[in-house]
Amino acid sequence: MKLIRGIKNLKQQFKKSVLTIGIFDGVHLAHQKIIKKVVRQAKALKGTSMVATFHPHPLRTLSSSAATPMISSLEHRIDLINRLNVDVCLLLDFNKEFSRMCAEDFIKDILVDAVGINCLILGKGFRFGKERKGTFALLKKLSKTYGFNVRRIEPVKINGEIISSSKIRALIQKGKIKEANKFLGRAFSIFGKVKKGNARGRVLGYPTANITPLQEIVPLAGVYAVKVLTDNKIFPGVLNIGCRPTFTRKLPCAHTIETHIFNFHNKIYGKRLEVFFIQRIRPEKKFATHKALLAQIKKDEVKAKKILTPKI
Repeated sequence: MKLIRGIKNLKQQFKKSVLTIGIFDGVHLAHQKIIKKVVRQAKALKGTSMVATFHPHPLRTLSSSAATPMISSLEHRIDLINRLNVDVCLLLDFNKEFSRMCAEDFIKDILVDAVGINCLILGKGFRFGKERKGTFALLKKLSKTYGFNVRRIEPVKINGEIISSSKIRALIQKGKIKEANKFLGRAFSIFGKVKKGNARGRVLGYPTANITPLQEIVPLAGVYAVKVLTDNKIFPGVLNIGCRPTFTRKLPCAHTIETHIFNFHNKIYGKRLEVFFIQRIRPEKKFATHKALLAQIKKDEVKAKKILTPKI
């Protein structure tokens, strides 16, 4: 996939471009449906599949209030889009100047003149341009003027509930990982770099990789069954998010993310990992003794292995 950062770096129009536009935070099932439709349509036309996404999130440019945590970092979002076999990802800088562009200018200057659009495929409810005045009706009208097609994809539902990034975000923050994964259409994951910790896990016989995540959203504190991708290999493991209350005197404190990878002895300090969350096992708990903690860790390991073992 070719990544183009900024409309100024779009030096050429691509052949028969089929485009979708959105934030695509989390690249969930509904996003995937739209993007896969773009890829199929581009192949049918022997054209170019394109995804345009915004950075930063428009609300961060338009509002001074507390920012909503993103499900995926920008790097992760781009990687997830790439996995869907898209030809070109266009990263649009959503700054103050861009936010003042009216809907009609966005269509003419960006879609028509810069991209040379052949077909635009959007999710229902997509709005664009200054004050979000750009609507599907406006696109339909101007598509006839400028000679491109526009299509709208209906929302995707699971058990009657519309899939949305805000819904998934809430599930992750509540620790409801299995439910979040259904809406994502994949296991929720975090990218992170392994840093040195205090080696308490190693002393207990359970060495852990201490991870600093790149994205903003982190699941509710607790113990999780996970899979870890490192050096292009997947390993099962168990992860703890929290403040290690058995060892911490002053509460509350900053949360840490510690992952014990089963039967793994490689040195990975400084390496990047992707950790896939499969299921929450239990909330974090303070134990009276290290012995009691160790006994619980062993139970967590057994339960995690059971969760991660494929059902026949």
